[in-house]
Amino acid sequence: MPAKRLVMILGFQRSGTTAMFETLASSPGVSPRHEEADDDIYDDYFLRPEPQIRPLLAALPGTVLLKPVRESRRRSPLEVATEYSDYDLSIIWLYRDPVNVFQSWLEKGWVKSMPQEFASHWMTRNEGCLDSRGALGDTLVMVRYEDLVAHPACVEDLAGRLGLAVQSTLRADRNVGRTCLPADVQEKIDAVTRATLATLDYARSIRPPA
Repeated sequence: MPAKRLVMILGFQRSGTTAMFETLASSPGVSPRHEEADDDIYDDYFLRPEPQIRPLLAALPGTVLLKPVRESRRRSPLEVATEYSDYDLSIIWLYRDPVNVFQSWLEKGWVKSMPQEFASHWMTRNEGCLDSRGALGDTLVMVRYEDLVAHPACVEDLAGRLGLAVQSTLRADRNVGRTCLPADVQEKIDAVTRATLATLDYARSIRPPA
C-alpha cells in the first residue's frame, strides 16, 4: 500500500505561510488542516505526536496539507521528517525578508524584544532549516515568499513538485518594513540576518525565471 501523501508548511510566523496554505488548499484532492490552538491534530498550534494522529491522517482523503509553523520553535525540519518517515512527505520551508517580517510582528503586537533579539530568533529558526537540507534532499522545498508573489511561474513550479494543480492567489508583498521602519532598525536586523538570508537565497529550491 502506498505511503500516505503529506505536505507540511514550515517556517517563521508572518512569512506568508497562511497565504501559501490557502493557495495549496485550493488544489483538487487536497485535505487541508490549518493550525489550531486545540483540535485532533494540533495542541497549542504544535503537532500532536504522530502515533496519536496517525488514524486521522490515514482517514483524510488525498494529500493531507498541514501548517505546523510553530514546530520550528522547538525542532528542525529534519526532526519533523524523522517522526514522519513512514509518509510520502514534502516539507515546504517558506522564508521572507526579516525586516518585513519584523514589521508584520509589530502590527500584530507580537514584538516583546529589541530588533536584534527578534533577528537572532529569526536566524536560529532558519539556520535549523539550512542544517537539515543535506539530509532531507528533495523532501525539503525551500521557497522565498517574495519569489512566489512576484512570479506566478514559481507557484506553478512549487505545485508541480508537490503533484498539485493550483493557481496563485498570492497578493503582492506590501514591503512595509523596508518602506516604514527607521533605517537604523533595518540595519540592526540586517546585521544579524544578512548572512543567513543570503544562504537561504543561494540554497532555495525554486527560483524566478531568468
